[in-house]
Amino acid sequence: MASSIASTSSRQPRMRSLNAQPTASSSRASNRPATPEYEPLSMPLTATAQRALESLLLSKQFRMVKGHIQQATDKLTEIAGEANERATDARHRFNASSSRGKKATKAEMKATTAQLEERMRGLVDAEYKLGGLHAAVQELTQNAQAAGAALNATRRRARLRERVGRRDADGDEEMDAAEDEEDEDEDEDEDMAPTLVPSQVLAEKLETHKAQWESQSLTERYSSNNTYVGFYRIVHDAKHPGNETPPVPHPSTWFNHLEQRQIPPASSSSSRTTAAFNNQARHQDRDDVEIERERISLKCPLTLRTFEDPVKNSKCVHSFERMAIQDMIKASPMTIPAGPNDFQGGGAAGRNARARRVRAAPCPVCSEALTLNDLEPDLVLLRRVRRARAAELREQEEAEFGGGRRKGLHGRSSGVTIDSDDSDDDDDDDDSESEEDREARQVQEQERIRIKRERSSRAPTAADDESEDSND
Repeated sequence: MASSIASTSSRQPRMRSLNAQPTASSSRASNRPATPEYEPLSMPLTATAQRALESLLLSKQFRMVKGHIQQATDKLTEIAGEANERATDARHRFNASSSRGKKATKAEMKATTAQLEERMRGLVDAEYKLGGLHAAVQELTQNAQAAGAALNATRRRARLRERVGRRDADGDEEMDAAEDEEDEDEDEDEDMAPTLVPSQVLAEKLETHKAQWESQSLTERYSSNNTYVGFYRIVHDAKHPGNETPPVPHPSTWFNHLEQRQIPPASSSSSRTTAAFNNQARHQDRDDVEIERERISLKCPLTLRTFEDPVKNSKCVHSFERMAIQDMIKASPMTIPAGPNDFQGGGAAGRNARARRVRAAPCPVCSEALTLNDLEPDLVLLRRVRRARAAELREQEEAEFGGGRRKGLHGRSSGVTIDSDDSDDDDDDDDSESEEDREARQVQEQERIRIKRERSSRAPTAADDESEDSND
């Protein structure tokens, strides 16, 4: 008991000291002098400050953030495509499952895709904000350099006038005139003094950039963004993994389910007109879907071989094998004016120097001028190639176990596995085998085929591709 009392009494000073700490910190904060108000600049930024602003544009922070956003969009697109593809394969494999389970799986996949799509829009927003920050800093740097150059020019003119006035020996009148000119130059310097703080200008530009983005509709923000378009095409392709898929819906219809909730109620006449126009557009789109089908070739038009590393470009819809189109562009004597993202090569200084002209080659299909900076991975076509390889491997494994694939219309596989004619003949000829033995053997063979199909139904990974290459 005494020990507990002693321990309690020993802890009391510590508790009091801990309780006294906030009081001491608050007293120090109250005794701290007030921060003076920021005084606006009386002169333009110096050359050192201008170089510091310019170094921000070339700093690694911008590149790191841009790289992180790019990695996040790539991973998010890959996850969305993989999830939808597995869900589609599961629906095709288990057609005999209950309709309630199918609806639950479909609803869960729809909710998951909606969450991924919302995250993708958030990444596009972050990419837009980063671009606005870079543009604002760049404009601020250019304005500071222009103001500094104008001030230096004014000072040079003032010094020149002063020297001319001193050399003139006509008397005090000339000196008085020179002094008057110096006073005028000082007035000009005062007029050129910046009236806004650079940080305030930066904040205003960012706010204007944000307001401009928020004033646009969802269709205007994302339907023309290459990152979001790639995400949408991957999800659409994963939902329709066949040889012939319906074309991607028009970008103007991608956000109808979200934008209709934000549209205020209009008058009856305008509502009827809008409804009639939407019905006409829906019927026209339905007719297009019924007539048109996307049939994408899995062979490069340059090598005439199946794609290994397909790339697309931002100028036309054609895809090529990466090495083939790169070699074609490098060997081309054609040059075109450089774009905003074209830089010279060769060392750190070369990468930072903007090129005037870049090498290009006409597209072998449509004659559009293509450069190396126009090429980017074609993830949709790459997934199609991987699915084709998986289907071919699955058919080979089924053929090894005596299974066949019944062909449907247009030569497409129906996915129904049947016994071969040879096995039927063997069953008919083998009279000594009982009916139960034949049924047991057929069930066992079908079970082995089902296991093989489930193993090969998944999309091949990079490790699978490496193992296939090593086996070849």
